Amino acid sequence: FPNGNPHFECHWKDDQIDDSKEVIEYYDNGSVRYEGQMLFGLRCGYGTEYQRSHYRDHHSAPSGRTVAPPKVYVGCWARDKREGSGTLFYEDGCTPWYEGRWMDGERHGHGIEYDHRTSCKKFEGEWSKGMRN
Repeated sequence: FPNGNPHFECHWKDDQIDDSKEVIEYYDNGSVRYEGQMLFGLRCGYGTEYQRSHYRDHHSAPSGRTVAPPKVYVGCWARDKREGSGTLFYEDGCTPWYEGRWMDGERHGHGIEYDHRTSCKKFEGEWSKGMRN
């Protein structure tokens, strides 16, 4: 990936990405960036976005165990933006930060925000264009 272009693992059909199959997008260091559905080269449908990892994802770390990178977001996408239902995670990749509805890449609709230290609900209610209502 020396030229900075994204790298994809996918199925091809009629000289373009086969949108009916899962696509894997990689960071320039070879770690997985996104696994899921795409349409016309954009994230669309269900997928998981990952944080950049020091290890090539789903491969063995120096300890010999398989390492999955921390998740950033798991849920629905449209036009390369978070759209519909999804969960955004804290940096640890395990603790949810926000679960709920998204529109045009922002929290929008009903959702729950969680406290990182306690995992307790911090806010539950309606959001509009990324702001609490």
